Amino acid sequence: MSILSRKSSSSRQQSGGAAPPPPPGRPADATASFVGEMLGAERKIEEDAGKLVRALEAIERDPKSAVAYYHLGILLEEIRGDEAGAETAYRKACELDPQYADAFINLGNLLKGDGILKGSEDVLQGVDRGRPE
Repeated sequence: MSILSRKSSSSRQQSGGAAPPPPPGRPADATASFVGEMLGAERKIEEDAGKLVRALEAIERDPKSAVAYYHLGILLEEIRGDEAGAETAYRKACELDPQYADAFINLGNLLKGDGILKGSEDVLQGVDRGRPE
């Protein structure tokens, strides 16, 4: 049970089962909308945490999986905004599979976005060198 649902059920119990009135100046439908948004955000956080856990479990099962490190990099970058962690994961994927073009591309784009142009150029050129013919 989530924090929000525990809190809302205890509030209903205290008021005899009825939902509490909306705060002054806020119509009832706006309060319901706000609660819905918060519950949606809580679900998204739980889903994202689950994705990160599954990626880490995949690495634990197969520490030499470039694909697992690549997906971890995506999750760290997109979900957590952890660019340093994403860079480490992408680099590990590139190290494990020097022909994994997607990992090189994501690493190069990440470095380019950080303004590390020389590093990104070297990485992106590595895609061409490592690409099977």
